[in-house]
Order: sequence, then C-alpha cells, then structure tokens
Amino acid sequence: MRIAGPATEETWVGDSEGDPIMVLTAAPSKSLAAELSRLLPDLRALIGDDRRCTVVFDRGGYSPAVFAEILAAGFDILIYHKGTWARSPVEDFSSTDYRAPDGSIQSYELAERLINLAVPARHATAQHSPAQHSPAQHSEEDLTTAASVRLRLIVRRSPDGHQTPILTNRTDLSAAEVAYRMANRWRQENYFKYAREHFALDALDSYADQPDDPTRLVPNPTKAHALGQVAAARAGVSGAHADLAQAISTAVAQAGRPKNHGKAEVDPTAAQDLAAAHADLAGAKKASRDTPTHLPLGQIRPGSRLLETERKLVTHAIRMSAYNTESALARLLRPHYSRGEDEARALLREAFTLPGDLEIIDGTLHVRLDPASAPRRSKALAGLCAELTDTQTTYPDTDLVLAYSVKGHPTA
Repeated sequence: MRIAGPATEETWVGDSEGDPIMVLTAAPSKSLAAELSRLLPDLRALIGDDRRCTVVFDRGGYSPAVFAEILAAGFDILIYHKGTWARSPVEDFSSTDYRAPDGSIQSYELAERLINLAVPARHATAQHSPAQHSPAQHSEEDLTTAASVRLRLIVRRSPDGHQTPILTNRTDLSAAEVAYRMANRWRQENYFKYAREHFALDALDSYADQPDDPTRLVPNPTKAHALGQVAAARAGVSGAHADLAQAISTAVAQAGRPKNHGKAEVDPTAAQDLAAAHADLAGAKKASRDTPTHLPLGQIRPGSRLLETERKLVTHAIRMSAYNTESALARLLRPHYSRGEDEARALLREAFTLPGDLEIIDGTLHVRLDPASAPRRSKALAGLCAELTDTQTTYPDTDLVLAYSVKGHPTA
C-alpha cells in the first residue's frame, strides 16, 4: 500500500535447526541490538544456568557494546562483521572441508586472525567473572577486555573472490564449523516462509487495540525538515561562492581590455549574496540545533494506539508448538521416505487429515489411520507410526498407552 504507519516489531529466536523457541515484541523503532540485550535473561531462564548457548544474529544487531553485554551474561556470539575492515591477502586462505551433522560435506576457502573492537566507555565494564561462566567456559581465554572486545575474525572467500567476514568468541570450534553455523542461521527464514503459507503467521489474530505509551520517545519529523534546510543553505553558499568567482573572473576580463587601463570593479551583489548565504546557513544550523531529534509520542501523534499483543503472543506460541512438533515428526519420517528431504512436511500435512479409527484394547489406545494417497506414502507413515508406538507414550490424564498404525501395514 506504500503507507507507513505505527507498528510493533518482533524479535524471533530459533534453535540451531532454525525452529522457533521464543518471540519478543517491541515498540516501533526498537533496534535488534537493543532487543538482544533485553532477551538475554529470558533466554537464560529457558535454557538453564549451566547450558552453553551461542547467540547467532545478523548485522542488524551489530554493536561492540552489545557484544560485551552478551559475553558478560555468559553467552557466546556469532555474527557477520559490519563496517570497514582490512581484507585478507589471497595467500592467507586455505581450503578446508566440514562434515555437517546431516552427513553432507561443505568446502570453504578460509582465513583467520584476531581483531579488537572498541567498546564505548560506558560499556567498558564487561569483564567476565567466574560466577557468570558455565564450567565449559572456564577453559577458554577470556576474550573481553575493559576497553575492547577481542574476537576471532574468520573470512570466507567465494569463488569470485568476494570475502565475507565472520566474528565469534568461540575458540573451541574450527573455522569451517564457524562458517557452517553462520550460514545455517538462514534456516530460521524457512520457518517464516512456511508459517506464512501454512500457519497463518501474518494473520490479524485480534482486532483489539491498546493505547500506546505517550511518553515514549520517537523521531521528531521536524528534525528532518530542519536538516533539509541546512543542506539547502549549504548548497546556497556553494552557489554564492561560484557566483562570486564568476564575478571576479568577469572583472579580470574587463580589466584586461585596453580602454580600462587594467582596472575593473567586481559586482558587489555577488559578495552581498555570499554574505547573505552564510547568514542563512548559520540560521539554519541554529534552528537544527534547537530542534530536538526525538519527542514524546503524545506530542507528535496524540491518541496513538497499537494492536493488542497478548493474544498475538498466545497464537504465536501455538504456531511455534505446532511447527516444532511437525519438525520433530519430519526428522523421524525422513529415514522411511525416499523423498523425505523434500516432501516430509507435505506427507505429514496429508497424515494430519487422514480419517481413521480409535479403539481401546487392554489399556492401549490404538490409533489406526486409513491409507495415504500412494502406497509408498502409506509405507513411510507406517514406519513413523512404529517409531511413535515404541515411545510408549500415554494419552494425557489417562493410563492408556498410545499405539499408532496404518491400516493394511504391519504394526511391528
């Protein structure tokens, strides 16, 4: 619609497979860097005190100060470098292979060195204490200093010569594994694409709204106009300088004529215009300085309201649970289905809609599905049913053990 309006932003956290585990909502204009700091306590509570966790994120969260906060909180980091940096010489690269958890072999051209990133003074207290480390982290070099963060810079070179810089504090991982894990972050995009298509991720879950915080600071639209006036005034000064130079050149040419005897007067209007242009620039700069960059929302957009977030978070939790359940079933199904890498989820969506029978026999709840659309699909589902039956799961709030099967296929 090409219409920009107030909105909320969501920060999603996924696991190493890209499956979602947490989502945070933020007010408009909140940066990913700010949200990373906010999510750390909840993330630590979720994974436990002694479990090691690497936070992988893109350049939207790039901030050495945030890096220091993450490391001080006992987490590890993995991110692309942002900004200017010195490229690695071609001779520093070496070829290396990495066997991924799925058995595939990934080949990389990698170079590595250490890099120091300056941390602003107010953030220069990010020294780890032993109480903040998990046991697995005591054996590694403490890479955070009082004035900078010291990290590994691993550079991946593409066949066309392009260099991609990756930063991490993990000294226990090979450079190839770091490159693989950084690229693996894109699996998180799979959730968004799939959930939009099959889980109504972008649906409007509630029409209810709530008042926005009128004291929340937001960008002042007048500031942009003031900065535009400064730019226009600078252009006016440049134009006035050009006009004065042209006036001087004209006077020099006139002075060179024989009848003028080497004398000519510079048009005084050009100098006056230049003085006026400088005055305009000074006034525009003062007006810009006097214009605050941010103002309370209540002054800019009184009565602003936002969509109610609680119901959206509840529905997000349901979507995440359903998606993660489907992911777990897909991993179990793939060994039984030759097209499992490409069609496991499609087969599961069919299985979820298959009719069937429920029967209780001697403390066992038998779930018998009708055959699928093709024999090979039914056979794959029968293999999945056997694995689920082997877990000896009981139906909630009962003592009935669940047994799954597909009609016409052996149960063992």
